[in-house]
Amino acid sequence: MAVQVVEASLSGVPLLRLRPIVWSLKAGVDPVIRTFDIDSRDIDRLTGLDSVSLRIRLAGDVNRGFTFRQLSILDMPPGPRPNMRTVRVADRRWVWRYKHIVRSFNIRRKVGVRRAEAPNEELEGQPGILDEIRYAPFSLNQGKRWTAVEALDSIATEVSTFEGSHLQPSPGFILPQGQGFRQLPLEDIDIDDRADTAIARMLEYLPGVGVFIDLLGRAIFYKTSDQSEAGVVAAMTRKIDDIGFPVFVDKQSTRPRCVNVLFDYEVETRLDYFEQSEASRGGTTLRITEKQKEERLLLENVISLPDFSLLIQGNREHQGTWVEFADLLLAWGNPPSQSSPINLSDLRKGILPNVDLLAAFVPPTDEATTQIWTARIGALMQHWRRTFRISQRLMGRTVSVRAYRLVTVDSVTGARAPAIAYADYSVMRAKTPIFTETSVRGLEEAFFAMSVRGYPQTGAVWDDLGFGLRNIDPGSKPMPVDVSVVDQEQGIIQLSYQQGPARMFSLWFPGEIDPAFTPRVSRLEFGGVAGVPISFDTIISGGRIPELASPWRLAVILTIVPANLNETRPGVALHRIRVEPGDVNGLLARPVGAANGPPMDVRIPASLETARVRWSDTNRERILQLLGILPVSDVQGDIDFSDLISNRSHNLAGASALPGGLDSVARAAAARVYASFADRWQGNVGTLLQAFNPTGSIQEITFEVAPNGVATVQAHLPEERPEMSLFGFLDAGTRRIILHLVQGPAA
Repeated sequence: MAVQVVEASLSGVPLLRLRPIVWSLKAGVDPVIRTFDIDSRDIDRLTGLDSVSLRIRLAGDVNRGFTFRQLSILDMPPGPRPNMRTVRVADRRWVWRYKHIVRSFNIRRKVGVRRAEAPNEELEGQPGILDEIRYAPFSLNQGKRWTAVEALDSIATEVSTFEGSHLQPSPGFILPQGQGFRQLPLEDIDIDDRADTAIARMLEYLPGVGVFIDLLGRAIFYKTSDQSEAGVVAAMTRKIDDIGFPVFVDKQSTRPRCVNVLFDYEVETRLDYFEQSEASRGGTTLRITEKQKEERLLLENVISLPDFSLLIQGNREHQGTWVEFADLLLAWGNPPSQSSPINLSDLRKGILPNVDLLAAFVPPTDEATTQIWTARIGALMQHWRRTFRISQRLMGRTVSVRAYRLVTVDSVTGARAPAIAYADYSVMRAKTPIFTETSVRGLEEAFFAMSVRGYPQTGAVWDDLGFGLRNIDPGSKPMPVDVSVVDQEQGIIQLSYQQGPARMFSLWFPGEIDPAFTPRVSRLEFGGVAGVPISFDTIISGGRIPELASPWRLAVILTIVPANLNETRPGVALHRIRVEPGDVNGLLARPVGAANGPPMDVRIPASLETARVRWSDTNRERILQLLGILPVSDVQGDIDFSDLISNRSHNLAGASALPGGLDSVARAAAARVYASFADRWQGNVGTLLQAFNPTGSIQEITFEVAPNGVATVQAHLPEERPEMSLFGFLDAGTRRIILHLVQGPAA
């Protein structure tokens, strides 16, 4: 092969060949920066130029060669010899870090996909929600969602305008070509970065797209996964053997024959509490075992110990310890003026207004004793029927407890619903509503307090302990409470009654007021009925104090993240979706070839998406198996809980039928894996004076002029492909769901 001598110049200034003269067309947002040597007498010819051009041509032939345009001189430090200077030259990307970009694209408000129209009904798909509701209006593109290419164009336009102040004119951007690119959606993106970082972030949402600066100085976005590198290899007709021998590598022996995508479970769990009636003061609730509490998902009504130290059930407990009510009432013993301990009947009376337990049980004769019992009775009123502890055996199987539901959402905003509680409760009216209603509807219809039966009344009884715990039915009414997790480690949850700013109801009580002894406004006029109080603060001689009814039942539905308990059987510790190569063909530039490698597991973090199980009374036993409470079959294969998963469409062959479904996430994760195992050209290839652009898997084209004047062009085809973003493979609906909905692990 004949040697071709090449000359190189920078805007007409000859470059000295003391060392190789090198320039690259390189993918990415980082600028190419190279140094060249010139005669110091030529400094003035380059000083003050807005841009320069690097010309490489065959010696003696002005028509054979190529020119790199729109380059910038950064500085001219000292050269290797006194009569030389070094020139540092960069492509246009060096300017990008000088510009700061602030953009908001498709900022989510709240989102959800399904809801139940009645407490015991299955979930139904939500109708379409307008973009103006789904997204903050300021983040939309003239009222419509941005696509990734549109957002990239917006950023590129601002960068190009900024470049125009330095590079005149700005070379511009060439956006990704092809209809497929413009279908890629964008979700919940706030850009507040330098321009180079902003462009890099946008490329994460365009799978298989890279950017380089071409010979004309234009920023070109190109496809990286279409195997177009084969065209460059074929076009290098005069290959240089010393540089390398590229080959097409078949990855079928390592390409996984399937991808197992693993998800953490989030399980809606119903927890119940039962408080039976008592015949006399000092009685205790029925004792059940810890195993029974776990298997029936029963709660314990607990109180934070107000005493500094107290002996309870033979153990010395200290202030702040959570203890059960029945145990604490017995440990306190008899109040000063009583011959037996406080019991639940006393609490059912004392929780109502104008009933002073302290005055009834503790005469103000001993200041120290009064102070102790004041704290005790205050704690009783704060926690009775309000603070509960999850079975410690169940907590031993739990990573975290979360006070929200998984898939029930508001029909307008799409918001995820909070945890919910069903129980009987009462409300006391404020004075103004009482007398307004009296004047309009008459005395017989007016009331001081109203009882609501919120606990299921007609649902089937499911428990075998005689507590009368029922399935949720259409008539079940949620309590007006906020359910919160106040102690994550010990599984303490609390009900906080909601109080509106208008104060339509002045007080809330956990339970139904015994209807036979409920004060009514009408009794004020009639002078009272024998044995029945006419108001909460007026009781006729011989009458009975108003009292909450007993027994009392509570059902709370919240979310539990179960621990895997070192379970190794597939489907128990983590939910698994198996994705075959053919399932992802629609997401990749080329079909997946033969796959003979071992299966590959891919774990999806809980911050991205989880396998969500909605509580259903009919699926109680299966959910208990998933939580590890009840044993599952001893089969060695997969244990399939997929029928319980609410956010699965069981559709892998095409686009997910359920936006935000696990199937879409699983396909995207598998596509990301198979993209990295695609068959491709690998190695290095070189030729003489020819111009090529990066394409396919080629990340860099290097042009080099050796000190002897011989020019070579080299293409590097890497063994490993850059990792693609998972989000680039997700469908629009799934991106809209997962990018704003999922909560991370509890703090």
